[in-house]
Amino acid sequence: TAQFREVVGDSYNCHLGNGTWWLGVDDSLRLTSADGDGIGEMNGRIENDSIILETFYGERFYLKKAQPPGPGGELCIADLYGSWQMTKVEMEGVQYDARERGMASTLYFETGWSEYDDNEYVLMGDCYFAEFLDTNWPEYRQAFDLQAEFVDKPLIQGLSNEIWSVRLSDPNTGSEFYLTLTDPSTLYVQEHYGPGSARTVRTAIYERTESFIPEILQTILYEEPADCLTFYWPNPPDEVSVPLEAMPVTELEPDGLDRLLLVGCWYETQICFYTGEAVWDDNGILLDWITEEVLYDETIGINDIRWFSLTIPEGEPNLCLYIKRPWEEYGYYWPLTDTGGYLVNGWMFLTP
Repeated sequence: TAQFREVVGDSYNCHLGNGTWWLGVDDSLRLTSADGDGIGEMNGRIENDSIILETFYGERFYLKKAQPPGPGGELCIADLYGSWQMTKVEMEGVQYDARERGMASTLYFETGWSEYDDNEYVLMGDCYFAEFLDTNWPEYRQAFDLQAEFVDKPLIQGLSNEIWSVRLSDPNTGSEFYLTLTDPSTLYVQEHYGPGSARTVRTAIYERTESFIPEILQTILYEEPADCLTFYWPNPPDEVSVPLEAMPVTELEPDGLDRLLLVGCWYETQICFYTGEAVWDDNGILLDWITEEVLYDETIGINDIRWFSLTIPEGEPNLCLYIKRPWEEYGYYWPLTDTGGYLVNGWMFLTP
């Protein structure tokens, strides 16, 4: 058996797992991926007791005989690739359900360009963390483009991975934590927290998820018009909101009664929230918005998720969402009210 892994570039997405070895009509050695994709096929030969495999794109892999790896050796840093959700947290040797402790966290790993590591493509991580979610004052932390560094020692004695771990660090702040895989779907993460000499080690367990975005939300986004710029959903159900609890919430007004979920559907879109007053024509079509105060002004990208806390007014709106594509001189106003949406001419850019 053999396993092929690649962290750098797009080859990781074409890796061969559970492949089938066979001989071609010319007695050449072949390896075909389990899905039978011709692009995932390798031609091979044996030279000097080594196997040489070549991909459809001309990439070559050289293999030699080796002893079976120890526990954890069948896994590698490339297996971190993808999305992870925290399910349990361990404190003073006791494991708790993370959500019952008012905590949530999401880790997402992908390959990216690192200016800190010889300007090469490396595996990088994004982290979202929230605690005190069971109170009125949740706290949120997030970090992006964390550098993943292989460590040649186990994270914790007694885990099924006895060989290696990973140091995940932020080059800008110096913050770091350590993690390891115990199987392809289970991730252990250790973080040191607390002041000075009283710092404590907190261990959390993460489980692999299919995607960063919940499945029900993926389905709805897939059904949106191709020219949709921003997806809009007030007070979505638990199956949408719970997997996204680690995402920070922007408080647009104190003690807001409603949650508003925005998801970017365009590569880059300016989003703003304004207080003020709408100007209508005799047919009830929005003509303009008279702005009093700018509450929020940021750019949202594709599949970028934002939470907002506010109170959506009944009847006449006093708050609106403004969105604008970068090359257009003018954008679109969307008054926020629970009495229904308003007709917006031009491209479809959001849905109630």
